[in-house]
Amino acid sequence: MARSSKTAAKKKKRSRRWGKWVCLALAAALCLCLLAAHVNASIVHVEYAQVYLRDLPREFDGTRILFLSDIHLMGVNTPRRAARLMESLAQLQPDLLLLGGDYTSQSLLELHEEDARSAQASRRREFFEAIAAFPAPMGKYAVAGNHDVSIPGLREDLAAGNITLLQNEAVRITAGESALTLLGLDDYATGTRDVQGMGRMVSSGDCVIVLSHSPDAFPAIIASEAADGGKWADLVLSGHTHGGQIRLPGWTPRIPSSYGETYLSGWVQENAHPLLVSNGVGCATVNLRWGAPAQAHLITLRCESAAMT
Repeated sequence: MARSSKTAAKKKKRSRRWGKWVCLALAAALCLCLLAAHVNASIVHVEYAQVYLRDLPREFDGTRILFLSDIHLMGVNTPRRAARLMESLAQLQPDLLLLGGDYTSQSLLELHEEDARSAQASRRREFFEAIAAFPAPMGKYAVAGNHDVSIPGLREDLAAGNITLLQNEAVRITAGESALTLLGLDDYATGTRDVQGMGRMVSSGDCVIVLSHSPDAFPAIIASEAADGGKWADLVLSGHTHGGQIRLPGWTPRIPSSYGETYLSGWVQENAHPLLVSNGVGCATVNLRWGAPAQAHLITLRCESAAMT
């Protein structure tokens, strides 16, 4: 009996030892995964695309647009770090800089709501002042995202960076006698929805690029009519989804869109209307990414008619 008890005790001790090593191995694997996800979040990939537009005037053929969304200044993604990224992207020599909203968000360490808003406002102002000299000869424009609503002064902060806020507003960029119309929607979830009204500001023959923080506005955009009754949106640029931010094989824990994975990431074409959904530059809540790399986009506009000749 004594020998049997000793044997059982030894087996129990070995079992506990193995259990300890298994727990340590799992903890180490988790730490490595988190480190890899953190590194992934810090690497911004430049995605290149040529987009052929039917209504694009020949004077704008070859126009280069740099589009960034969801910068989300927080945590290790400081204004200084984001400004250094912009310095690097300036080497792409874009003609237009377009920003898709959500410029800051609340850090997990900023528990007090009032202090968090003040800190976000400070980060946002510092970043835009730091990129005031960013070169974009055709202009710099931006829209608001859902995270920008609770922080007052967005228009003024953008102006400090020589960037114009478009909030259900349109601007015409001219070259000779031709023009390109840039239309910026208010945030589709938290702002004033006026897609029909914006459509009536242009005609079907105009070349119109739409900035919308959320891709959820896309169905309404392509269903609405221009002032002359035709379709009006030639290209729609959006962000908001982060591409899911954390995407595991066969499962994306969070998709902030009413349409699920339909407008999750990348290029979507519906009824001859192209939509780009960017994964964005920054992260929501925590600076971690997996399966959805951070992105900036350099888009070269091409005349559809030029491709046929």
